[in-house]
Amino acid sequence: MIQVRACVATFYVLLLTAVAVNHAFGDETRGPGLPTLEDELYKTACGPIASYVALHSLGKSVSLDDVVRRCEWVPERFTKLGEMQAALSSVAGIECMAVEISPQQLCSLLKDDNTVAILPVRKTSEKTDHAFCVVEVRDDGQMVKLIDYPELVSWKMIGELAQQWDGPALVVRTSLARRTQRRLLYFLMPIVTTVIVLLWSRDSIQQFLKRKFPSGSSAQAETKTP
Repeated sequence: MIQVRACVATFYVLLLTAVAVNHAFGDETRGPGLPTLEDELYKTACGPIASYVALHSLGKSVSLDDVVRRCEWVPERFTKLGEMQAALSSVAGIECMAVEISPQQLCSLLKDDNTVAILPVRKTSEKTDHAFCVVEVRDDGQMVKLIDYPELVSWKMIGELAQQWDGPALVVRTSLARRTQRRLLYFLMPIVTTVIVLLWSRDSIQQFLKRKFPSGSSAQAETKTP
């Protein structure tokens, strides 16, 4: 009986904890980051779209319209890295840095689940004319996963990527404060759960012992009347 009550207590504690975590971090579950482009005009907005994908890949629930507004995008004009950096940095819980890195350094950064990168690349000409978001690296470090509209998700060899990318990038990640808060919560969850279960079990044991071994006053045998 005691074990059953302890299991029930553990279940409810974990359930409540899961609900609390989902409420606190429900918008930060890393997903594929695949928005639906309802407006065909946006398909030329590669910078804002790459920024949108970066945010969604990090679990940020923002609209494409909002990202386009933050980037100050104008049709038929290439969005500058500085404009994308300012737009991304304005989102709560997000850090964005403009860097110059090698393909190998890019792979190292992508090993962190809290990090993605936006790369300005050459797509249809010899000049930089496009941007896409790189979200993952393969375990062997030879291929990266990118999300690029309208081609959507694909894997690209590092050597192939280097032929169209010269090194500038926007490294986008969840902020240090947010990562620390999340890790602290994950660290405290099992501790709090264990303490609550132990307290519940101790109370259950005490009640069980009282029922099985009542006090002397209540356990005195009734005397028979002659």
